[in-house]
Amino acid sequence: MDPGHQHQRRRFVVKHLRTSLLILLALARPELACTAFLLVSEDILVFGRSFDWSVDDALVLVNKRGVARSSGSSGPSWVSKFGSVTFNQYGRNSPLGGINERGLVLATLWLDETEHRPPDSVPGIGSLRWVQYQLDNCSTVAQVMATDRQIRISPGPGSKVHYLVADARGGSAAVEFLGGRPVYHHGKELPRPVLTNSTCAESQSSLDRWQEFGGSDPLPDGHSSLARYARTCLHLDRFDPEDSFPARDYAFSMLKAVSSETRTMWSIVYDIPARKVWFRTKRNQELRWIELDRFNFSGATPCRMLDINARLREDVTTAFTRYTTKANRDLIYRVYRSVGFLRDTPDRILDEIARVPEADRYVGE
Repeated sequence: MDPGHQHQRRRFVVKHLRTSLLILLALARPELACTAFLLVSEDILVFGRSFDWSVDDALVLVNKRGVARSSGSSGPSWVSKFGSVTFNQYGRNSPLGGINERGLVLATLWLDETEHRPPDSVPGIGSLRWVQYQLDNCSTVAQVMATDRQIRISPGPGSKVHYLVADARGGSAAVEFLGGRPVYHHGKELPRPVLTNSTCAESQSSLDRWQEFGGSDPLPDGHSSLARYARTCLHLDRFDPEDSFPARDYAFSMLKAVSSETRTMWSIVYDIPARKVWFRTKRNQELRWIELDRFNFSGATPCRMLDINARLREDVTTAFTRYTTKANRDLIYRVYRSVGFLRDTPDRILDEIARVPEADRYVGE
């Protein structure tokens, strides 16, 4: 095939993938009910997040440092500085969240009010690939916030998301894009590191109405964004690091308190200082964990993968196998074929999407 035609084809495939995900997220948005938070004390940094959705398939991926990645002719190119473990439903390099070897953690949540700045001279990137960019390049919350000078998120209905970010120093931030500009809540502007599916400002101001926070109304139940936010904040305020109840278990109890029996697909807890990840899925309720310190993150070694729903239990660090394009392709097929309006996507397009990460290459550390 002519190289110029191959390049145009790749750009079409990437654009198709982005458009399909935007439509999928936009149509499914009313049923999303994700929650994320950070438990912080002198020696505890535990990040929890739930993922509510209609599909539970995903690969857990071990991404390597020293790998050159590209987002096409109009997007940024970079070389990964850090290795990471990510949870990917839409294929490699498009994670919904994860942790890197320096302890930076990100979680993606829907936000209807999102409005990105229009295209300009700053390279644009998809809202999920933005997560991979941050894990590849940043070790602190401050560094994440500074990247808006290097990259921007490409506007679109499916880019209507915001992020909760935390680092190994105990820093945290809610990253939103409102009115065409980035909005960061961190430090004193984020007294409770909690995020659901409303803006950070609306969520914080809503607490004033509830009895437990000095208001007159009883604390709400149900799965609305503000109800989940209030209950999560209450649990956060009641957390006692001196209690014998482990922080990991407390975090899982918080996730259970805001979970939905039918829609919560994953519950994930990150112990940032220990570089350890615990998770449960709807299909496999066994508690499993991953220890980052036991991975070789050098890009001279292959990317590793694990089916998030594999019938395993306890320590799964050694259960990861070598990543293959076939596994990426199979994941993409399962996800697309599980969504009614995506079922008719031609096989050749899905095959091309699955091969996009093949352009990644190790260039040294």
